[in-house]
Amino acid sequence: MRAVRVSLSCFLLLGLGMTALAKDEATEKVDKTMEAYQQAYQKLLAEYQREQDAEKKQAIVGRLPEIYKEFAEKFQAISEEYPKTDGAASALAMVSQFAPRHPDTKSLADAAKQSLLAEHINSKGLVPAIGMLGRDASVLDKLINESTSREVQGVALFYKMNAAKGRELTEQNIAEVKPLIKRIQKDYGDVHLMLAGGMDRGALADLVGNELFAFENLRVGKQAPEIKGEDVEGVAFKLSDYRGKVVVVDFWGDW
Repeated sequence: MRAVRVSLSCFLLLGLGMTALAKDEATEKVDKTMEAYQQAYQKLLAEYQREQDAEKKQAIVGRLPEIYKEFAEKFQAISEEYPKTDGAASALAMVSQFAPRHPDTKSLADAAKQSLLAEHINSKGLVPAIGMLGRDASVLDKLINESTSREVQGVALFYKMNAAKGRELTEQNIAEVKPLIKRIQKDYGDVHLMLAGGMDRGALADLVGNELFAFENLRVGKQAPEIKGEDVEGVAFKLSDYRGKVVVVDFWGDW
């Protein structure tokens, strides 16, 4: 069942702050629908864990796409009931995640993406879907250049930076990636990367800053950053005190 658990790990919805009554109602419905989904999944998981027969366990996993289909359609209905609201954008973000997982609802996923770009480009409710939409570089550029939402702009720029970076920062891509990192830090550092379902990965400044710091300071041939502390006898020391000597630095914790 590990594959099932991993595939659902990001589907925890975070309510978005909305002011108009219709938006509040949409958010409430999205939240309740997500709670119902979580209950359906937990019921399936419990059944899987109780079952001992391998074939029957596989059959239980095989029922998961039907749950995806059911809730893709429910989120789609919410988006249609409250069109052009932040709540609708949040619901469509969930459709874009659930719908591709069942053959009967794949068309809903395509329609959701089109609607998000056409009607919700300025809504922060679009943010959780940007990871899916951002596989097309032209879409990211559209969000960066045309959206009036800082959240949308910042997260789209983050995904553009990620695409340029690939697996890691290297001497080959740093010239292209570093200006994007600096722009994120300067203009969108406080924006949080929200995944589909509301999982908060943290502020963009922290996400890009840590990686840039590691590239510039924590590679072979680089001078180690200063470390200050006390030894086991309580005597203060600095790593730089041992410059020119062979030093083994062992980081550990006991919680």
